[in-house]
Amino acid sequence: MRPVLAACLLLVLSGCFQSSSVLTVRPDGTATLRDEVTLSGMALMAIGQSDDPAFNASESEARAVAMGGGARLRSFEAREDGYTAIYDIDDVGGLTLGPPAGSPGEAEELSVSFDFDAGDPAVLRILVPKPAPSKPTSPAESEENGEGEMGAQMLGMMRSMIGDARLTMAVEVEGEVIDSNAAARDGGHVTILDLPFMAILDAMEENPALAESASSPASRMAEMNAIEGVVISTPGTTRIRFR
Repeated sequence: MRPVLAACLLLVLSGCFQSSSVLTVRPDGTATLRDEVTLSGMALMAIGQSDDPAFNASESEARAVAMGGGARLRSFEAREDGYTAIYDIDDVGGLTLGPPAGSPGEAEELSVSFDFDAGDPAVLRILVPKPAPSKPTSPAESEENGEGEMGAQMLGMMRSMIGDARLTMAVEVEGEVIDSNAAARDGGHVTILDLPFMAILDAMEENPALAESASSPASRMAEMNAIEGVVISTPGTTRIRFR
């Protein structure tokens, strides 16, 4: 089963339907991170039936510690349908950024780190690690494990539940961009990750092979990036020079 398909399912089951992380970096190397998580549909109904608070600051405080870079939680605002957390970061060069608190385990693997050189211009580098190699699965093994049937069942279940689920991570720089090798850039805004899950499900229904195991993470990533609206940063270094 493809990791993105598994992440789709876990996002449905965990109720993390829309999550956005935007890191704003300044020329002195300090930064601000804004996390927004919004639930809808069945997930929102489920938390409404619980007497316990659905959202609290403790997981976001733990996220600040785990990120490094002198990150600390500045504010946490819980809403009926989600939360907004804002973090202050002293040194973006020591930061490791993944999806917001409460995301499923597979989503946590979608993390990037940073390197920063102060100066005029300042240089921010986004370091995307290589994905772990997946174990090749032969057609016979896939059939024996019922992988194709399982994938079809999952796709059908997720389509009825996933709605407008989306997971995004982006970096913005304050000031003038001198140059950048970013593949998905709009001015000073660089998209690291954008997973509109309904578009992914549509593509998997059109091409069921996308939901099956693949021997090459690079080819899997290329296939996902070919889906309209999907952005998955490829392993390597994305550079932004700005002042």
